Amino acid sequence: MRYIQRQSTLARSVHWAHTISCLTLFVTGLLIYVPSFAASLSVDTMQTTRIIHRIMAVIFIAIPLLAMIFSPKGASHFFGEIFAKWTSDDKVFMKKFFPYLFSAKKTHMPPQDEIKSGQRFADWFILLFAVLISISGVIMWAANSFDPGLVRWMYLLHDASMIGLGVFLAGHIYLGAGIFQPSRGSLRLMFGDGKVSEADARYHWGNWADEELRKSDNVTDA
Repeated sequence: MRYIQRQSTLARSVHWAHTISCLTLFVTGLLIYVPSFAASLSVDTMQTTRIIHRIMAVIFIAIPLLAMIFSPKGASHFFGEIFAKWTSDDKVFMKKFFPYLFSAKKTHMPPQDEIKSGQRFADWFILLFAVLISISGVIMWAANSFDPGLVRWMYLLHDASMIGLGVFLAGHIYLGAGIFQPSRGSLRLMFGDGKVSEADARYHWGNWADEELRKSDNVTDA
């Protein structure tokens, strides 16, 4: 059986770091900002939670920035893919997306490029919410340097963006972690060796798979 190297070591490392920091931020954020949770914590525990939240916030912001600095070609390729002009196949994919979720075996989806149409759509919002969370978080952290009215708005923006990010990440986990039956085994793409079998590659990303198999640079037998 042939495999295609889909994700690089750098991409997997960034994904690992971002996953850990993001999940930790969600948990610590809930403990800090939900009154019922905060009331159950001691002063020392709350202080520790705040410190962890800030450390993870630095990691959340710094990791993708460092990845773009050390791999500008990879960053350019990523942004080029998610902001590429939509084709007729992309539009058909989005029209069939929800029927596909509920009846994957009976719904024929058009061939896809390296990043699926639905994933590109989700990535736009994930990127937007991540940027808003980062900007609002920095302003909240340095609150003494900004107008109090602006800081209050940043708290609202921060919370709303985290909710929005959580919704899209829940969908990302459902589809990307192999919970959704057609995606079984895809967890190894980011949390394993980054390889995808030829059959799965053709099924999920037909156009990309054909191109990779033609070039054969990233194709292996194991």
